Amino acid sequence: MKNILIVDDDHAVAEMLSEVVKAMGKHPITAANGREGLEKFQKHSVDLVITDLKMPEMDGNVLLKEIKRIDKDAVV
Repeated sequence: MKNILIVDDDHAVAEMLSEVVKAMGKHPITAANGREGLEKFQKHSVDLVITDLKMPEMDGNVLLKEIKRIDKDAVV
């Protein structure tokens, strides 16, 4: 099963995306901001990241740069 990380500070949006991911037969992992998303990216095997760009603590652009720094093979 593929893990899809959903990072969004809007709980309703994250929940809706989680339901779509589940309906596709994939496993959603949610995070409320970029910092939490980065922690979950490092903790889980993630196949795809869906992120909001404007979030508190760490925005989506910084999150993607950090993911690329950690995983040189990541396509962002």
